[in-house]
Amino acid sequence: MRSKAAHETKVRRRKSDLVKARCGAVRYVICRRNADARAVADWLARGDFRRYEDAAYKPAKDFGITRRNALYAFKPPWSQREVVMKVSQPHPDYGFWRRFNFYLSQLYRSYGERAFYGACLLQRAGVRVAPPIACWKLGGGLATTKSYSLNYRITGVPLTDLYEYLRHGHDGDSDAFLEAVLRKVTATARKLHDANLRHGDLYAGNCYFDITTDDNGAALQADDVNNADMCLLDYDHCRRVWLRIPGIKTFFDLSCLHKVSPVFFDEKTLLTMYFGDDFPHRWLTALSFWHNGGFKLRRWLRKITSC
Repeated sequence: MRSKAAHETKVRRRKSDLVKARCGAVRYVICRRNADARAVADWLARGDFRRYEDAAYKPAKDFGITRRNALYAFKPPWSQREVVMKVSQPHPDYGFWRRFNFYLSQLYRSYGERAFYGACLLQRAGVRVAPPIACWKLGGGLATTKSYSLNYRITGVPLTDLYEYLRHGHDGDSDAFLEAVLRKVTATARKLHDANLRHGDLYAGNCYFDITTDDNGAALQADDVNNADMCLLDYDHCRRVWLRIPGIKTFFDLSCLHKVSPVFFDEKTLLTMYFGDDFPHRWLTALSFWHNGGFKLRRWLRKITSC
């Protein structure tokens, strides 16, 4: 049987910036590029993370939190920066089949592991993310009861708030402002796709801009967006693309864009930003296909019955 040290050596050779380890019931992966990696390992080994699973540490606004996930923001003893810990576990109201499906999804990687590895993939591709610190889980396989992911907290404004700002409070050139926002989003999506990655959940709430909507009462301008960095959140659906046949890859890449489309612009404008002025009409049909439900029959039936 291989020793633990031999196993960790193999992990370092394959993924030099990640370290896997286990301490009791806690199995964790730590990003070695983080200066606090050793302190984080000791913090996890002592189980000190449990004290932060308290309502007092929940942020005032939980973006995209579902019944299976809880979000906690705090400043740990090993860092001066605030971190965000996302905890995933089956909700008490889950029925048998939904609970079984939850545990089945943990067999290969838990939710926390998928979110952590997804953030690492995007970070290596040069996409700005909430810097990943670690992920861990209690138990393993079907016995996994909880999974965690830990990231440094980022500040900024979600794209959904910028849309609301455009709808209710923008006093400047709305068209130029919206075009700047759209170019930023499509450029990030194109960068992902060129690196053979897909975010998987690229909707407006997962796109953050490091700008504020209240600058002494002055309206935001297009230059404010152009000079701002955009950060992506929610990485559990992020994955590497293995099917890279031209045309087929582009068809599935467009599945990332349909969630970005707000009421302010049409699909043709979105694709013009993504491809350029000249693009085949078939990609407009493909984006409409994803926007209407893709391969999910239930969404198509819902649209038909609502008409």
